Amino acid sequence: MSWILGVDTSRKGIALELFSMDGTRSLLHEAPVARGETLSAELDRFLSETAVELATISMIVVALGPGSFTGLRSGIAFCQGLCASGRRKLVGISSLALLRAQFKHEVHGRVGVITRARPGFWYVGLDAEGWPSAAFGAKLPEEEFLSDDEAAKFLKGAAVILSDQERPISGLLAALEGHWHIIPDAPCFAVASPLFPLIPAAMNWGANYLQPSYAEQAR
Repeated sequence: MSWILGVDTSRKGIALELFSMDGTRSLLHEAPVARGETLSAELDRFLSETAVELATISMIVVALGPGSFTGLRSGIAFCQGLCASGRRKLVGISSLALLRAQFKHEVHGRVGVITRARPGFWYVGLDAEGWPSAAFGAKLPEEEFLSDDEAAKFLKGAAVILSDQERPISGLLAALEGHWHIIPDAPCFAVASPLFPLIPAAMNWGANYLQPSYAEQAR
């Protein structure tokens, strides 16, 4: 069997997934406290546990952010190294688009995605009517780094809001009318496979590190 390897180092720890393009088989490996420099060891452990050989992996899909700068840098570089021989295809997908793809229910209205960047700041995204489409590729049409109140205004009017944590208990985010859904900590790349034909065979847009300096935060 030919496998696809999904790699996400954009949040805490490392999440790896092996799956077939048709989604009939999916194997997940989570290392919540692992760091990017241990990615090689985690992949070796994962392949050993699942009896999958590296040679049978034909495509690698890596989360490009937004997220942890250090995690993204090490994760993307590692995946580029695995594909340097040309034997594997490498594609990248926005972390926010990947989280959006987890929600399969029909929605009448736009869907927002929000994940914490640091205290007081969030990474947020909004889909669009008819998303996904080739016009947006591997990203959501709108992705931003915003403060608490800015994020609430950005997501105002979204019918559904997806997050990897609980809704804040106070402030403008707590008052949003959109129905808040909690999604798993480890994203499932297999459910995002319909997006892959929309993504170029090679990553032609850069890692979205989105880690503004303190000067930018004080804008």
